[in-house]
Amino acid sequence: MPVLTQLFEVAGKRGFRVESAGYGTKSSEAMFEDTIRKLRFAVKDAYYRVQVGRAHLKVDKNTYARISRLLKGNTIPRIHDMDERDKIRFRILSVQAQAQVIHDIQDVDAATADLRVLLGLHPVTELELTTALDYQRVDPHRPQLLKFAENRPDIVAKRLVFSKRKAEFRLAKSIAVPDVTVDLGYLVQGPMGPDNQQQWTFNVGIPLPIFDQNQGGIMVANADLLAAQADLQKTLNDLYVEVDTAYRRMVQSRNLVEAYRIGILEESESLYRSTREAYAKEKVSFLDMLDVGRTNANLKEDYLEVLFAYQRDVLLLENAVGQDIQ
Repeated sequence: MPVLTQLFEVAGKRGFRVESAGYGTKSSEAMFEDTIRKLRFAVKDAYYRVQVGRAHLKVDKNTYARISRLLKGNTIPRIHDMDERDKIRFRILSVQAQAQVIHDIQDVDAATADLRVLLGLHPVTELELTTALDYQRVDPHRPQLLKFAENRPDIVAKRLVFSKRKAEFRLAKSIAVPDVTVDLGYLVQGPMGPDNQQQWTFNVGIPLPIFDQNQGGIMVANADLLAAQADLQKTLNDLYVEVDTAYRRMVQSRNLVEAYRIGILEESESLYRSTREAYAKEKVSFLDMLDVGRTNANLKEDYLEVLFAYQRDVLLLENAVGQDIQ
């Protein structure tokens, strides 16, 4: 006896399943976009580390080259007339300068290796940076940053998960409504002929949910919904704190960079030149001249660290907001 059976889902169950699946797909896409956001942050961070490493290396190489020339006595013959203790101190400075150069090379190599890995390049690939580590003032509108941050991919993903849980909760409640089953059958008894018995059957079945009304499923779906809501709210609170903290750090780093740029670097370089001229006229000692040069080099390196910290704070703010703010 052939029988055709069709189940008719009622109370919108099919629509809730489709809605839940749609939110799940969009949530996965948003999480993929968030992975790209984090990758962009890692690439920029490695790029800046290569920049500041090369800048440090350039300063330290110049310092070591200057000390090496002085130690050889090619430019300052009076080096041989120094006290033995001063000569030892001078050689110690030379070793320290060389050690700093080696340390800078190691830092540059490490940062370059990280950048190659992030870019998927071969280890022997030479990287040419197209920009230098330079100051660019960034002054974003603070309230606008929070609006941008609310559309960050991971926040969008959390919202979609919350919507998915709401669809699943509505689905769990609709399961308590019984579905309708329709059967259509045809029965033939005996041999083929005009007098054989034929019978058509048509049945409609509706289960009565007397005891099982999906109470447990509804409780689980409601708990998942509340958990998703709490997770979304916590993520938003963390986001507001992250953006506010990153903004404050960026402003303070910017103020510090601008404090260096009011002329102190030029004044330090001018002082070093004048001290060298005074040493040539035997008005200052050799080690005093060397100390002024070392102070000038240290000031340049301090500025590089301050500038790098500012660039990284800008990057952290961009990462918190989820988009460029240059």
